Amino acid sequence: MEINQKIRELRISKGISQVFMAKELSVSVSAYNMKEAGKRSFKA
Repeated sequence: MEINQKIRELRISKGISQVFMAKELSVSVSAYNMKEAGKRSFKA
């Protein structure tokens, strides 16, 4: 399982929205969506 898939599953299981995650990571919602979809990579 790819990291983006694991992050998505964990986010959904905790009831957290992409909007909340994007705000916490200080990125736009569209940027977060692309990361979660595997179109951009997450950086450590």
